[in-house]
Order: sequence, then structure tokens, then C-alpha cells
Amino acid sequence: MAIFAARETAGAVREAVAAVMAAAHLSTVIDVLVNGNEALAEELEEVLAAVAPAGGPIEVRLWLIRLGDKAHTWNQYVQTIWPDARRTFFIDGYVRVLPDALVQLDEGLKITPEALAGSGVPSSGRTALNLREEMLRHGGLHGNLYALTHPAMLHIRRTGLKLPVGIYRTDSALGSALGFGFEPAVNAWNPKEFIHVAVNASWQTDRKQWWRYSDLSGQLKRKLRQAQGTLENLAVRQWLAEERRLPEHLPANVTDLVLSWAAAHPAALDKALRRNPLAYLALRKLRAPRDWSGVAVMPRLCLACGGTQAQARRDFALL
Repeated sequence: MAIFAARETAGAVREAVAAVMAAAHLSTVIDVLVNGNEALAEELEEVLAAVAPAGGPIEVRLWLIRLGDKAHTWNQYVQTIWPDARRTFFIDGYVRVLPDALVQLDEGLKITPEALAGSGVPSSGRTALNLREEMLRHGGLHGNLYALTHPAMLHIRRTGLKLPVGIYRTDSALGSALGFGFEPAVNAWNPKEFIHVAVNASWQTDRKQWWRYSDLSGQLKRKLRQAQGTLENLAVRQWLAEERRLPEHLPANVTDLVLSWAAAHPAALDKALRRNPLAYLALRKLRAPRDWSGVAVMPRLCLACGGTQAQARRDFALL
């Protein structure tokens, strides 16, 4: 289980871990991946040590990833940290999986051997019902809760597939690659075949309150990131669906991804900008210089507790 955290509170992450521990029915390694927030990692060292079991089938590890970026954190997890598990689950740090969610995803993937991934579906929120119906009709991957099979993870490791650092739509980019079975030159677009949607696998989150400054400010920032995400989706679609190029050859970062697409397809860019004026701001931000040097910094293991001695030896061998 990979849990992504950056701006969450330590209490929210603790609840996410506790929910996974309650839902896990097999030996499980829970990796909490804190990106760009050393203060949160320090606070979680004490918090997670208190909730993690002293031993047994569940192990909790806490990692600090220097660069504050989810796509880079995903890359670090799948290429460096992943403990070679039979099934690998991914959730956000503010998500509390329901008690049967992991079992529902696991069982669904067992009866759909052609699938490379499984996705949960939302069960609450203003858009949950429509999104749920859309995913059941057409397939798709939801970033709050999804799973990758062992063959999928091995393919990612073998090909060196990484998400472009800095992208906002991490689940869209990964879902697009999965929708082609990782091979757009060979396979037709068929997300329902390659991604099993588990209708009964879901989660809970705290409801946003528009009158709280933090929630309102976060919503405004999300609007700008969503505008960037629109440009990202167009660039990824061009790469995979139109040019049928391999996902592991995607540009290394979002700047190269979007700006190379924009330069090659000015008419499509103009159309996107006319549809969403916020995309002008997103494009200007992408054109500003950005320091990507943090990509070279390896993850730091801050805490490892629970599990067996064999697991501990394996984990510290990564350092």
C-alpha cells in the first residue's frame, strides 16, 4: 500500500493508515510517502510509531521524498521503494478506505486476469454518482484508490516507465497508459479490458467547507492546476492515442511534455485556451524556469516498524 501525503495533517494520515490496517486481510507493507514536507515527516515519525503494530503481518514504513511532487513520488515508489508485492494499492493521504475496499479490489482482479489494474469508485460527494456511472460504463482509474497487478508493476520496472515530473493529472496519465495495455502501437484503446472497476470498493473523505479560508484557497489553486491538467491530457492523448508512442518514452517533466505538444499543435492549443482562459495562466507558469534537481535525491527512510525481521532486513537493504 502506497499512501501519498504532502499537505495533509498528521492526524489525517494516521486515520488513512489506521483504515488500511483495518481493511488489510493479508501480510501488508504500508508505505507512507511524504513529499516536499519535512515537518510533516518528522511529526509522522512519532504518530505512526504509536499506531503501527509491534510485529506480525503488517509493516509501516515512512519515507521522505525531497521534491514536493506527486508524480515524482509515484516514480520513486514504483522504481525504488516497491517491495515486490503480489498486489499493490495506491491511495491519497486524506482517504480512509472502507473496511472491505481492498478485498473487493483484490477479488475483482482475481476474476479478471486480463486486467492490469483495478479502480475503486467514489461513493460520496457532489459528483460521485455521475462519476461512478461514467466509470462503470466506460472504465477508468480513480486516483483516490486503485491497484496495480504484479505483472503491471513488473512491466513498469522493466521498461523504466515514469510519469512526467510535475504533472497534475497523475491518474489520468497512468490510466491512459493502462487503457492501451501499456502498448498503444499494439492494442486498441480499451480501458474496460485493462482496468477493472470494482463497484463496491470505495472510501471516505472529509467534506470541504467553502467558508473555511484553507478550503477556499485550496479550491482556487485546484482550478489553476485543473487548467494545467487539461493541457496535460491533450499532450498525453496526442502521444499515446494519435502518435501511438510508448508511455515509457514520455518527456521527463510536465514542461517538456506540454510545451513540445503546444509548439507542434498550435491550433489545438489555441482551441484549449479559448475554452478555458485559466489555461493561459497555467501555460505561463509552465514557461517559467523551474528547478528539477530534487529529482536526483533518493528517498529517505524515516521509520520502519512492525512486520518480520526478514522484512526489516529487506527494507534497510534499500538504503
